[in-house]
Amino acid sequence: MRLIGHFCVCLIVTTFLTTAAMAQAPTVSGRVLDGQGGVVMNALVTLTVAGQPARTLRSQADGSFSFDNLQRGQYTLEVEATGFAKTTRTIAIADASPAPIQIALEVAGVRSSVDVLESANATLAAPSPTGSRLNLTPLEIPASVQIVTGDIIRERGDVSLEEAESRLVGVTNLSAPGNGGGSRMARGFSGVTSVMRLYDGTQLFIGSGTVTFPFDPWTVDRLEVLGGPASVMYGNGAIGGVINIIPRHPNHSGFENNARFTAGSLDTYRAAFDTTGPINSRIAYRLDFSRNQSNGWVDRGKSSSNALTGALDIDLTSKLRLTLSHDWGFQRPTRYLGTPLINGVLDPSIRNVNYNVADANIYYKDSVSQAKWDWRVARNVTIRSNFNMLRTNRFWHDVETYS
Repeated sequence: MRLIGHFCVCLIVTTFLTTAAMAQAPTVSGRVLDGQGGVVMNALVTLTVAGQPARTLRSQADGSFSFDNLQRGQYTLEVEATGFAKTTRTIAIADASPAPIQIALEVAGVRSSVDVLESANATLAAPSPTGSRLNLTPLEIPASVQIVTGDIIRERGDVSLEEAESRLVGVTNLSAPGNGGGSRMARGFSGVTSVMRLYDGTQLFIGSGTVTFPFDPWTVDRLEVLGGPASVMYGNGAIGGVINIIPRHPNHSGFENNARFTAGSLDTYRAAFDTTGPINSRIAYRLDFSRNQSNGWVDRGKSSSNALTGALDIDLTSKLRLTLSHDWGFQRPTRYLGTPLINGVLDPSIRNVNYNVADANIYYKDSVSQAKWDWRVARNVTIRSNFNMLRTNRFWHDVETYS
């Protein structure tokens, strides 16, 4: 029996143009780090100067912060974060902006020195937007929350988010060409309507309940998993749990450039690079690209994928930020659905035989455009708005059942 499916959703794509002001007042910017050099996101950063009200903000996912439109004076910078001791700095500002500052926080209550053999970014002390809308950390949330950073995923060598999500505690991969590779099982509940997948906190709705995006771990900042029924926060079932895939964001405090190239047997290679940094005191950019290809261990088992992501963070005012992003992906999964048993036993002589039809064809094309507004109305009040457009073309033409 030969199955043929073709699914397409078309939406109008909007082009965003931004013009930056030429002249800039002095700016204080920097990054918040822990004692081992890991970033501390969502730290409370307060800048005060005599005769003016205090200004506060939260450090970004990469630990960066930035105060703009400053005047001359002697400023006091205070940084606070859950689990760390408060740190205070004095900064003198003249006509020019001082160099970016790195704030290293000490763990609260710890005074003795220790030898660290290996370090990783702390995740228990950082607020989890997946598990709570009250800016709580996993230690404070009365639910099961686990966080895996993108650095750990890439160090493991996971070449897809399917592999990375399958390593999560209590999560099982149930992907297939028919469901677009997005089906998971958790706590005994399976399917795209029982285990919800979010992209940067947003559910990407699509016909038939299948989403083939995102798929590449190179662009991921971290995975956050909320175990148990999550219908109160996200609705639409989510009785098994929620997996939130959070991408990397532009870096406002400094430039970063990374590249990777690996090669292996079966004509396997992976190449990727990313670049991010500030354009000026108000605008920061990020660009990620990756390419994966392999001939596979089974005949006619070739697979490939390409992913391209671009993002701009624009601070329109000290309290209003606009983020524009566009993600594009093209996948050609392996056209292989298993090898039959002979008398209930796998025969080694046919282990590498692909029993799919020779003209099988599977591909996924995805593009996602997003515009996000973050308006900090008051110190503890933030209004967020998200507009996104998803265009996907999921095609499969193969044999999935035979006897």
